[in-house]
Amino acid sequence: MKDKEKILHHYLHTALWTEELDSEFDIEDFAPSAIASAKNDINVFVEKAGKLLDLLPEYDIGQDIWMTRQGHGVGFWDRGLGEVGVKLTEICKEFKTLNVWKSELDVIYFE
Repeated sequence: MKDKEKILHHYLHTALWTEELDSEFDIEDFAPSAIASAKNDINVFVEKAGKLLDLLPEYDIGQDIWMTRQGHGVGFWDRGLGEVGVKLTEICKEFKTLNVWKSELDVIYFE
């Protein structure tokens, strides 16, 4: 069983990194609602993916969920996982892309 908290940590860190916010902010700067939404998405993804995730570390899973769902040029499909990578990509594509924004109070949100 994969550690969903580790996956969440890497997912949120990757979100900050892709938005070039990682030099000013850390995952503790996400709003509780953003963290709850991310936890839900990770739980759904891990449940759907099941044993397809067995060979991947939590770091790669969290990073690739974010990168794949957002349509960045990398993700599960380019890890050399063959059919597993294709299936994981298909699961990710069930999730909508998200906008990341910083409030005036320096709190990070998803919309």
